[in-house]
Amino acid sequence: MRTKHNVLEKYGRSTKSKRPYDKTGAQQMGEEKAFVLEEKVDEETVGIKLLTQGYMQAYIDFFYLTHPEQKTPSYIDPSP
Repeated sequence: MRTKHNVLEKYGRSTKSKRPYDKTGAQQMGEEKAFVLEEKVDEETVGIKLLTQGYMQAYIDFFYLTHPEQKTPSYIDPSP
């Protein structure tokens, strides 16, 4: 009986501190924790991120995927 009381006392307090859920099951957030997008995601921003993070081959692949009018080369001749 004492152990049951100790467990309820220990874990009963932690469940009271949990934040309430709305009808959808999502936690209610305050203004300071609201979801905010960093920036608009489009072809240009994705290309810039790929280049600045050093993914050159991924940028080349992304370029040919987003520009279907460009013929994809089978190989690239290096410049002299």
